[in-house]
Parts: sequence; structure tokens; C-alpha cells
Amino acid sequence: MTSYKALMLDQDSHMADELQRGHQFIELQIHLTKTIEELEKAVATSTPDVILLHETANVTGVQVLFELRKLKPSMPAILLCEAASGAWGATLNDRQTEVLCNPVSIQEVQYRIVKLMRNISEPKRNPYQTRVKVRSLTELRNEESGRLDAKKIANVFGMTLSDVCRSIGKSLQSVHRTPDSKALQLELFSYERIASAISHISNSDNALKVWLNSPNDAFPGKLPVELITNGRAEMLSDLLEDVLLGHPD
Repeated sequence: MTSYKALMLDQDSHMADELQRGHQFIELQIHLTKTIEELEKAVATSTPDVILLHETANVTGVQVLFELRKLKPSMPAILLCEAASGAWGATLNDRQTEVLCNPVSIQEVQYRIVKLMRNISEPKRNPYQTRVKVRSLTELRNEESGRLDAKKIANVFGMTLSDVCRSIGKSLQSVHRTPDSKALQLELFSYERIASAISHISNSDNALKVWLNSPNDAFPGKLPVELITNGRAEMLSDLLEDVLLGHPD
């Protein structure tokens, strides 16, 4: 089993203890720090594989991470945040950071560390390259252009167009004007990956909306549709591919 060294910022040692006892995916050797000053000193004098930051009312995870990366620019990080945290949007395109919503299972934290390590060790893939064949779904595409259409996606996913815009970091005004814009295709592709994966798993007409709005053990306290709205569609796409390939979710 692979072992990693981690630095963790947390006022409470409970999660660090749990992570070190749980060995489902990896073994973790955690050095716990309780202040930002302790963490910065540890980063400057050691080379951990990953940093875990527990965001609180007094600790803004993204800002702490920004300062730490002045010391170690390529440092992988896990941010443990609340649903309203600004970390979700700020790290949307950051392949070296995973954001998890508290409360979170030990299994999910370990799984995210494995994913981070894989992102670092593997060359960056073509953004349209997937491990499972993605079906081009006509219900998500504009009849005239054939491109993915944000308005159609909002309807199929049971979301508002504003939610779709928020999830891909685009303004409602521009998306409303041209919902099938070429500039939106890459961001919208994760939606097609999700819908395609669910169509592989179930033939039910309502399977997608049921999955989106049902509790999932992998995301305690959050529904998949809420994670998508918070910019985590690609993460959900990856998880569904793992399910289809027989990997743990």
C-alpha cells in the first residue's frame, strides 16, 4: 500500500487520527499543525506529499494555500470547507487542489488524495479524452449547431440557467444570449459526461434527475446537483467513470 506524508492544519486532532488509522486506499503519515505559523514553518523545512487545510471562521483556506505556494508552488492540497466557502470557485481550474465539504468521510479524503497524486504523476490529458466512451446526447445539444446548449442542459438536469452559469464560471447574460457558444463547449462537456454515464448505468427516463437529487454516501450532506452548481461537475464525471470501470466510489 502506498504511503504519503501530509501536513495538516486543524485545531482538532480527531480527523488526523482517523486518517492515520484508516488504510483503505493509502497510508498517511500526518504532521498536525494548529496555527498558520506552525504550518508555514513546517512547509519551509520539509517536503510533504500533500497539505490538508481545515477552513474555519478564522482560517480562509484559499488565502493560506496562496501563501504556502509562494514557498512550494506545486504543492498538492485538500481544502476542507463549508458549502458557502469561496474555495469552490477559486480553485475551479486548479488540478492540484481538491475541495471537500464538511462533514466528510475519511474514505473520501483518502480517495481525493489518490486522485491528486494521479493528476500530478500523469501527463495532462486531452480535455475531451475520457476513460469511458461518452455518448453524444441530442437532448443536450442545439438542433441547428449540434453543439452542447446550456439552456437544454439546464432543462435536462432540472437546474436553472443561472446555476449552470455559476457552475462553469460564466455570466448569465452572455450564456443566455448564445447558450451553444463554441467557447462554452469544454466547460459544458462535463454535463454530457455525467448524463452519458447515468444512461450507461440505468435506462430509466428519470434516472439522471433521481441520481442528481438523491443522497450519496460519497458526499455526506451534499446532493450531486449541489456539487455541480458549486463547480464540481468534472469531479462527479470522474467518479461516475470510476463506477463504470469498477473502481471504488
